[in-house]
Amino acid sequence: MGSVAAFLYAGPGGNAVGIDLSCVHHRWVSSGTLHGTATPLAERRSMATYEISIRDGLGQRVCTARLTCAIRRPRPRSRTPHDPRREREHP
Repeated sequence: MGSVAAFLYAGPGGNAVGIDLSCVHHRWVSSGTLHGTATPLAERRSMATYEISIRDGLGQRVCTARLTCAIRRPRPRSRTPHDPRREREHP
């Protein structure tokens, strides 16, 4: 969930790479449905951190995680193509 949130935050053409993950498992679950939520703690230009909460069908917290991702966005294209003839020659 946190990786998907970071990828969406990176935007079109961007990417997210996980750099740190810390999890605490509060209880085990052997059956049923789990529900998760990824909440942004910080979303910056090149990094994003999310708290991920996973709960069981009764609403009890099963796991708490914190994920930090590096955010990579595409570089903007220059408006004019590079023309080596425009470079100045120095003596």
